[in-house]
Amino acid sequence: MGFSSMYVGATGMKTHAGNMQVLGNNIANVNTVGYKAARAHFQTLMSSEVASANSETGVGQKGHGVSLGAILTDYAQGASETTTETTDVAVSGNGFFQVVDDENNTYYTRAGNFRFDNTGVLRDPNGLAVQGQTGNIALDVDANGQVVMEAQATT
Repeated sequence: MGFSSMYVGATGMKTHAGNMQVLGNNIANVNTVGYKAARAHFQTLMSSEVASANSETGVGQKGHGVSLGAILTDYAQGASETTTETTDVAVSGNGFFQVVDDENNTYYTRAGNFRFDNTGVLRDPNGLAVQGQTGNIALDVDANGQVVMEAQATT
C-alpha cells in the first residue's frame, strides 16, 4: 500500500491544527475557575516495517501519517486562591463536586464558586444544585428569600 508524502504531510498539518485548537482552548480558559489544561495525544495512523541496520531486530517502522488520538485533561492539584466570598470552596487532592440539574442529571466539577439562590439552594454559576451526602445543600429561607435560622443557646 503506497502513501504519498502529500498524504503524510496533510495528516500532519490537520493534526497540528487540532493541537493548536487545544492550545487555544487552554489560553481562552486561563481565568476559568477550576480549569487546569488539556493536552493533545498523538498517534500513528499507519506504519510499515522496513529493514533497519540500527535496530536490534533489523526491522524498523516507517510512519504513514499521524492523527489526534485523544485530548487529555489535566486534573492535577492547582494553586488555591483567596476570595472574598464565604461560599467559594476548593477540592484539595483528588475528587470533584457533584451537582445536579432540575431533571436530576448528575454532573461533576472542580470549580467551587458556589452561591445560594433565593430559595436557599447552593448552586454553581450554571444553576446546578450542589449535592451533599443526602441531597441538595440548602438553607431554610422565608417568603422574602431571607435565611431563617432558629437561635440556639450555646452549650
